[in-house]
Amino acid sequence: MQLISKTAREARPGPTFTPTYPTPAGVVLTDGAVFTHGQPWDSYRQLRQNAPVSWHTEDYGAGLVGPGFWSV
Repeated sequence: MQLISKTAREARPGPTFTPTYPTPAGVVLTDGAVFTHGQPWDSYRQLRQNAPVSWHTEDYGAGLVGPGFWSV
């Protein structure tokens, strides 16, 4: 296991290594609209089963990218 402090690089958000668990298709936690009707329990279930630790890149389009976050 590598520490984030050992793998972070300037001007590049998120982890710099190949993900162990790719985020399942259809799971989008960066879109606020996903939460308008409550918690996305199905997405959480998919993450628990297929990607218990995963990185989510915040891509807003038009070249706008947020810092991203881990879901555990």
